[in-house]
Amino acid sequence: MILLLISLIVMVNGGPCTQGLYYCGATLVEMGYLPEQIAQAGGHSDSRVTDNILFYCIGGPEGNIMNEATCSDGCVSGGSNDQCA
Repeated sequence: MILLLISLIVMVNGGPCTQGLYYCGATLVEMGYLPEQIAQAGGHSDSRVTDNILFYCIGGPEGNIMNEATCSDGCVSGGSNDQCA
């Protein structure tokens, strides 16, 4: 379990995100994260599916993110904190 969690934490060169907040994949792309990096953090090889994934910002200088949830009804940008619809 711990190895799986570690494998889903990805160092990226985006935003960086704000530690402790949640972000939709599309929001992270708008912030400058690369779709391929977001897909890797989401555990997917196809970067097109990340719009429906909610990510948690671990933070740090690289803006580390991890997959929080797959949103079956879509992911909604909520201003300061995104969420599943």
